Amino acid sequence: MVDRIFQNDSIENVSSQEKIREMDGRVVSIIIFIERLTMPSYDVPNQQFFCGGFVDHLSLAGRFKVSGKVLIAPIEGEGNFKAEIGKSRMDVYQKVKVVQKKGLDYIQPVTTNSTIKVDNPKIQLDGLFGDNQQLNKATNDVITDNIDVLFEDLKPVLEQFITDILQGLLLKTLEDQVPYDKLYPVKKD
Repeated sequence: MVDRIFQNDSIENVSSQEKIREMDGRVVSIIIFIERLTMPSYDVPNQQFFCGGFVDHLSLAGRFKVSGKVLIAPIEGEGNFKAEIGKSRMDVYQKVKVVQKKGLDYIQPVTTNSTIKVDNPKIQLDGLFGDNQQLNKATNDVITDNIDVLFEDLKPVLEQFITDILQGLLLKTLEDQVPYDKLYPVKKD
């Protein structure tokens, strides 16, 4: 659902989406609200696309199974997890190539990458150490105290989620449906 498009130099309130994704056999629910995307920038001669934006809120929820260590503390269990990130900055880069379809030129993604700078991350794991609530709470407290370090390890996963969502929802749909000359019209003098 698009609320408003191209207001000043940005796209406001682009979408509120819930995506379900399977990751290593586990289903993860992702809720993303993109508050504002900066106006996309196209480097036509080099066939590159750049875009930035602010993610107002990102929530992840799913199931986990873990046996190992977090920092130096042992961690074990399986159950539900919830993770949240507050207002964050994302940047997207896409390299494309021109392909022929139905006698017309279209652009096709070659590489899409995103980066995100997260603010105010939070995570809660329920089910650590079986029913031992004291160990579960103590481990979640250690996680909370070291959340910035732990989220650095999770950043590649979040960046891949964002890349997949943007490539699937915004970039691939537009590029697959709109011919090249409509996306990049030639100026006629």
